[in-house]
Amino acid sequence: MTQRLLHAVNIPSDAQTRAGGDQRKQLSKLGQLNGRPGTVEPISSDPDEKTLTGYYAGRFAELSAREVEELFSASGIDVVPFAGRSQPTKEDGYYALDNVRSERPDPRSDGLFRFDGRLTLKGSRQSHWRAVTTTTPNSSGDPSIGEIGVPAAASDIRWWDETTGDVTSASSSRVEDGENANIEIYDATGVSFDRPTLLYSVAYGQEWQTDSRVWDDYGRSKSATIDGTTVPSQWQRVYSTTHDPRGGIRFETQRLRVTTDGSLSASRWDGVNYSNVSLGASSWNLQSAALERIDLPVVVGRFTFSDGSSTATVLGSFIRGLDNAIWREPGGGAPPAGLQDLLGPIAASYAPGPEPTSGIVPKAEVEI
Repeated sequence: MTQRLLHAVNIPSDAQTRAGGDQRKQLSKLGQLNGRPGTVEPISSDPDEKTLTGYYAGRFAELSAREVEELFSASGIDVVPFAGRSQPTKEDGYYALDNVRSERPDPRSDGLFRFDGRLTLKGSRQSHWRAVTTTTPNSSGDPSIGEIGVPAAASDIRWWDETTGDVTSASSSRVEDGENANIEIYDATGVSFDRPTLLYSVAYGQEWQTDSRVWDDYGRSKSATIDGTTVPSQWQRVYSTTHDPRGGIRFETQRLRVTTDGSLSASRWDGVNYSNVSLGASSWNLQSAALERIDLPVVVGRFTFSDGSSTATVLGSFIRGLDNAIWREPGGGAPPAGLQDLLGPIAASYAPGPEPTSGIVPKAEVEI
C-alpha cells in the first residue's frame, strides 16, 4: 500500500480512510403531537468527509501520535495536503482536519498508539491555488518587514487582490538555500494594493519542506543511532500553541533556528549544518517563552526578558526562508534598547511584519 503524508506527518501505509456509511448526514427533525417520537429526514450528506484511522508502533509511537493529534486540532492552520508520499493516490488533495482521537489500545504498552480523525476535502491542485495572504505592506517600502517566502519549486506565481480581483505578476527578490529545499523570497511592499495575496501551485509533497516550524526537542539531539539504525528525528513537530514542552522549544524558518531551553540561543543554516550565531552583549536575559501562533509560512513566539530590574515581553515572528526574525512588543512598538542589542544579530526589524497566513483560493475566483 502507498505511504502518505499529512502535511509533514508520515501516515502509515496500512492506515485506512473510510467514507460512505461513515459520512455524517445533515438531518431535519420533525416533531409530532401527543408525545410521539419525532421523525428524522436526511437532507444531505457530506461526500467529501473521510475518517482516517491508523496505528503507530515502536519506540516513537507516542511522539508520532502526538504530532497527528496536534495537527488535527491546530487552530492556526486552515488546510493541509494529504497525498501519496512517492506516488499519487485518488485521495490526494487539500483537507481541513478535526475531531481527532489518539489512544493506547493496551494501557500497559507505550509502543502502540491508535489514531483516528476526520478529513474534509476542500480542494485540489487542479481546483485551487495555494495562497499566502499578507497584512498591509509597510508604507515606507522597507523590504525587511515585507518579505515572505514560498517554495522555489512552486510555479504560476502571482499577486492577487482579494477585494478588487486584480492580478499582477510576481518576481522574487532572491532565492535562499533552506535546510530541506530552496525558498524564493518575495517583497510585499512592492505591490500596489493592500493585503496582497501570493498565489502559486506546488506539489503536495514539496510544501512541508520549506514551511516554518516549531520543534519540541525533548531534551535530546535531533538525530541518533539506536540499535544500529539511524533515526533522522527524535524531536516532535509542534502544531498546537497549547503544546506542553518536554524539552527545549526550537523556532525555525528553514534558515534561522532560535532555541529556548532556559536561555536564548540561535544558529543559522550554512548549507550543511546549523552554525552558532552569537547574540549581542546585553544585560537582558530570557525568562520564559510561549507559543503564540503556528501557521505554515510563519510561527510566532512570545518571549519575556528581564535585565534584573525590569521585564519586557516581545513577539518574535519566524517567517519561511528568512535569515532573521521580526521582533516587536505586543502593541507593535520596538523593544527596549538593551534588548535590541541582544537580539540585533537575529533581527530583521523591530516593527510589525507581513504576518503571512496560509490558505487556498478557488481558481474560479481568479481571473488570469
